[in-house]
Amino acid sequence: MHRFIFILLFLALLGAGIWLGLLWGDAAPKKTVTVGPEVSDGSHKSGPVTTQAAGGEMAIESGTPSPEVVAAATSRAPGAQANTEPPTGGEILEQWLTSSPDPDVIALNIIHGFGSLKPEDQALAASKAVAFIKEEHFSALRPLLMDSAISEEAQDIIYQDLLQRSAATRFPLLLTLMQTPNHPFSDKARQSLVRDLGADYGANYGLWQAKLKELIEAQK
Repeated sequence: MHRFIFILLFLALLGAGIWLGLLWGDAAPKKTVTVGPEVSDGSHKSGPVTTQAAGGEMAIESGTPSPEVVAAATSRAPGAQANTEPPTGGEILEQWLTSSPDPDVIALNIIHGFGSLKPEDQALAASKAVAFIKEEHFSALRPLLMDSAISEEAQDIIYQDLLQRSAATRFPLLLTLMQTPNHPFSDKARQSLVRDLGADYGANYGLWQAKLKELIEAQK
């Protein structure tokens, strides 16, 4: 009889212990971990991990940042890669225009770098070159005036300015143009020289040169 009572008491104590353990587990603060929303392949989008406690939700810095966050941070980070696009024709010309306080140096910089410009940017560069170059260095523009790769619009700007220069500057270059039949300004150059000399000496270029030299000496 006593043995039976002892077994019942033991079972009662064991059940009470189990019940108290379950009760204590329900009362303890729960802690959950959440990640980004699940995507179609069963994985989760990366993002900050959060913890849920009795006091509410709090974000902590862990997990892998999303590509969008990385891109935004990179664009703002010190030392981020600068824009590597090539400068425009206007930007290149601005560099030449501010390259020196000497107008002649500016003009020569434009002339030497002219080949790097696109055809649509050459006319503006030509207008700046003729505006800055001095009389004694005008012959530096000769390669541009004779180069078929230079836009005709840019060459016309140089040619029109040439007509306003002194006889000593103008005549030698006009004679060269006249002796280049395939040049777009060859006929114009002949007409200009005929007006100055009052005569057309045909293909006798030696006579042209002699008469032009006489005229240059007479105008000194």
